[in-house]
Amino acid sequence: MTADETAVPLAAALDADRFGAKAANLARALRAGLPVPDGMALAPNAVRAVVDGGGLTDLTTHFSRWRALLAVRSSAIGEDGPTASFAGQHVTRLGVRATEGALRAAIRAVAASVDSPHANAYRQAVASGRADTTGMATPIAVLVQPLIQADVAGVMFTRDPITGSDELVVEGAFGLGDSVVGGKVTPELCRMSRYGTVRQRRPGRQSVAVVASAAGGTLERPLEPGRASRGCLDECLLAALAQLAQQCRDVFGDGGLDIEWSWAVGHIGLLQARPITTLHANPRPVRAPGPA
Repeated sequence: MTADETAVPLAAALDADRFGAKAANLARALRAGLPVPDGMALAPNAVRAVVDGGGLTDLTTHFSRWRALLAVRSSAIGEDGPTASFAGQHVTRLGVRATEGALRAAIRAVAASVDSPHANAYRQAVASGRADTTGMATPIAVLVQPLIQADVAGVMFTRDPITGSDELVVEGAFGLGDSVVGGKVTPELCRMSRYGTVRQRRPGRQSVAVVASAAGGTLERPLEPGRASRGCLDECLLAALAQLAQQCRDVFGDGGLDIEWSWAVGHIGLLQARPITTLHANPRPVRAPGPA
């Protein structure tokens, strides 16, 4: 891959106009010491080179050093902004093997999803409420990261996304976050003060967990009945989430954040941080099947 076909370490992907806001936000968080998985960002020209059949050999060698299955995510220009999140509109591929064929297929799928019917419908709905549609172009950058084999994963809002009240709203489920953002389960819900005091709990309903397959991709694994009934949002995890929320506010401000997180072997991970669009503009973000 030449210098013109840019792929950079995630920490260097600070330019949202070049790598998309998703990558830029994670780059800021990573540089600030937040628990973001390592990764690389491919600018739109690098994505095009891969889609066209080139520019992947050196990257495959790099990704294989992580000795893990991979997560391949979109970072479209105009995605994850204050008035348009595109949450769930673009394809994510989880459990991708670090081989040229698997990576190329995953990157092609993510790139193609920028022009899917529901992504275009969302883009048109956003543009219809704006006199200026600058920033709603469709170049797509791609993030490649080692997949965190989450015991529990979910989303957290640092303000109530409907009322804007100053509290943490957490949803979680066993396994990868695909089951939460994709609507495959009813997640467990917890409302807390910004300092982590629990105010309300609602049990979830979950019979299967989405997990990575050693052969690549994901599969649904049945949960033991006793495990499902115990719930996934324990005190240790909630304390870690309250701390993560404060770390994110320190980096991104207190305007309200939509955070995707993972919990693996007692360690919290930050997978995404973006503004809560419902506090800024319509339409409300729609989480289509599959994480963004």
